[in-house]
Amino acid sequence: MALIHYLVDKSAYEVSKRSSEAKAMMRALVSSGGVIAMCDMTALELLYSARNLADYE
Repeated sequence: MALIHYLVDKSAYEVSKRSSEAKAMMRALVSSGGVIAMCDMTALELLYSARNLADYE
C-alpha cells in the first residue's frame, strides 16, 4: 500500500501551531496513514522567520 503524502506550506504549519482544529486535522491525516511533508523552501521560510532558539528548533 502506497503512502499518501500531504505537502504543507508555511501558513498551514503556522496555523496548526495556533489552532487546535488545524492540528487535529493534520493528526487525522497522519493517523489515516498519510505523511505530512514540506519542501526545502518551506523549511527555509520557517527557519528564517524564527524569533528565538525555541522557534528555530
